[in-house]
Amino acid sequence: MKIVVIEDENSIRNGLAKMLPKLDVEYEVTGTAANGREGLELILRTRPDLVIMDIRMPKMDGIAMMKKLREENIKCKAIILSAYSEFQYAQKAIELKADSYLLKPIKIPELKSALKQAEREISEDQGTEQIFSVENIMLACMHAVSYTHLRAHETG
Repeated sequence: MKIVVIEDENSIRNGLAKMLPKLDVEYEVTGTAANGREGLELILRTRPDLVIMDIRMPKMDGIAMMKKLREENIKCKAIILSAYSEFQYAQKAIELKADSYLLKPIKIPELKSALKQAEREISEDQGTEQIFSVENIMLACMHAVSYTHLRAHETG
């Protein structure tokens, strides 16, 4: 799973970037950014599966960045980090379809749980995309035509 970490606190950003691959060898940190504007550019460039982002950052906060991602139809999972337990932040994150909302300081079991949930959803989404791929739709159509043709010969 390709992951981008966007966090203005240097110690948290670097700590997450180092820790994630140790939690699971499949977690690949493809980049980090210190503010929302850099983060948005990084996401558009690398197209990660998951973004772990702070909600309050300079230049562009996490809510504005998520809104932009959703407007651009960028399909990535999002884990929001916040030092604020205020309902308005959580509510806005939910409206923008954040996958998890974790309070700082981050608790490792909660982070692991959020990562596993994101991983499951990404896997399910990829399975659905594969089912509705052009190739699979064409195969289904060909089978339907073959079946219809076969039934016509049997009755005719």
